[in-house]
Amino acid sequence: MRYIIDGYNLIHRAGILDRCGGDITRSREKLEHLLINYLSSRSGVSATIVYDSRDSGGSPTRTRSASLSLLFARGDADSAINAFIRRNAARKDIVIVSTDRKDIISTARGERVRSRSSESFYRMIIRTDAPKRAGKSLQGEQSREATDWYRRILKDRGRI
Repeated sequence: MRYIIDGYNLIHRAGILDRCGGDITRSREKLEHLLINYLSSRSGVSATIVYDSRDSGGSPTRTRSASLSLLFARGDADSAINAFIRRNAARKDIVIVSTDRKDIISTARGERVRSRSSESFYRMIIRTDAPKRAGKSLQGEQSREATDWYRRILKDRGRI
């Protein structure tokens, strides 16, 4: 299964931006960390978070882990997601994550591509992440992936 996520829609609808004090960079990092944890325990599941390009920091595509990639769309994320839906409508393993009914969800429905609201998706990944946050340790590849993620964050912030 592959999730295509309307990044800023999910950040806003899930309240991540508010919990990060309005800091959009911290909000993106929080969302990406939650998704890495969620995806690391699922075989054959991947995700692409699509963000608007104005906040790309210069790179259109980044890989955060083996199962999570980021796409900074040329223009707005809605157009990029709609184009993806139209190109991949025949695939049955795609799930669009957004609450943008006017644009994205109506395109997904028209192309018969599955979708899930940002709020329900966030509740799903939070439920899955809760045991890890409660003190369970990560094993093997999960541990390496989490460590690599933290190192990238610290390096980006100039702390290592």
